Amino acid sequence: RGHADTVMDAARAAGAAGGTVLHAKGTQPGESSQFFGLSIAEEKEMLLILTAAGDRSRIMRAVMDHAGVQSPAHTVMFSCRWKAWRACAA
Repeated sequence: RGHADTVMDAARAAGAAGGTVLHAKGTQPGESSQFFGLSIAEEKEMLLILTAAGDRSRIMRAVMDHAGVQSPAHTVMFSCRWKAWRACAA
C-alpha cells in the first residue's frame, strides 16, 4: 500500500488520463498467498485504468519501468479488453 501515486504518475506520463484506486484486503488473513511465485500482500491497492487499446502497451511499459515488481511498489499488471468486462456484467 501507499504506491498508487507513483504508479499513476508513471501511467499519466505515458498518456493515461486517470485511474481509480481500490483499497483491497485478502480473504485469508494471516496467511501469505502466492501468485505466479510472487507474495501477495494481505492489504493492497488496486489501480484501474481504462484506456484506448493503442495506448495500452506504452502505459503498461511505463508503469513496469517505474514501479514494477523489482521496485518498492511491487506492481503486477494485466490488461483485459473492455468487451470481456462487459460480457461479465451481462
